[in-house]
Amino acid sequence: MHITFCGTGLPAVNPKRACAGIVVQNDNVGFMLDCDPGTVQNAIASGVPLDQLRAVFLSHLHLDHVFCVTELLTRLALLEFPLPSIYGPSGTRKYMDSASDFARTALGYMGGGLFQKSLAPVDVLETLPGDKRVVEGVHIQSEEVPHVANLQAQARRFRIDGLSIVYSGDARSAPEIMVDLARDADVLIHSCYTNAGLEASLATLNPERADRMREHNKSVHCSLLEVARIAHEAGVNTLVLTHLLPTESEDQIITEAEETFGGKVVVAHDGLVLKV
Repeated sequence: MHITFCGTGLPAVNPKRACAGIVVQNDNVGFMLDCDPGTVQNAIASGVPLDQLRAVFLSHLHLDHVFCVTELLTRLALLEFPLPSIYGPSGTRKYMDSASDFARTALGYMGGGLFQKSLAPVDVLETLPGDKRVVEGVHIQSEEVPHVANLQAQARRFRIDGLSIVYSGDARSAPEIMVDLARDADVLIHSCYTNAGLEASLATLNPERADRMREHNKSVHCSLLEVARIAHEAGVNTLVLTHLLPTESEDQIITEAEETFGGKVVVAHDGLVLKV
């Protein structure tokens, strides 16, 4: 099994990182976990075969996790590749109706209308908290995690051939949910920030805006220390840290994580391919 990190950053100007997007491949089946601008191109550059994508799992509907779904559908339709099923939390069907309409409009301008009808209806399924299902032989469990008040966010566990991968999406610290979901997982992929990285990112802002952004970030995201504690309590083998501020230091992240978590620590970057 291979995990390709196509986007590992936040929605800000960062020449080194696209936003959220990961592809999990097993044999000839690929799943995409979130899909934001830059991630489809990075997937292609990393050698991910788009015709093998069978499903896209959206953790939540913030733009830095879903905005590139329209591009993905448009590219696949142009190539006449099969369209993946889309799984996501409450609101996903409404979002995908708009994304599909936009993709069809864009295709209508291509080739004198040749591709206008090439985008077939997309199979969309909204997953409830606690949802368990099997997709292409992969066992998937979805759980709601706290993030922001106005939308639902979900973390997921994927079990493939006896191996388990857990992806947090975006979440505040939720050990009461994440520890059980990630119990004994081979890989836990979790978003995080460090206090040093956060303060460095706020250094150029005026004090009032810096205070607002600091309070917001800490109220909706999980600190590195909180993530490391979750990984330690869950007994995961490898902790992969992603969705990073451009001001983070890889060395500092690893040092801080290893103080609490005794397993392998990996700082994700765009183009990283992890073999499990």
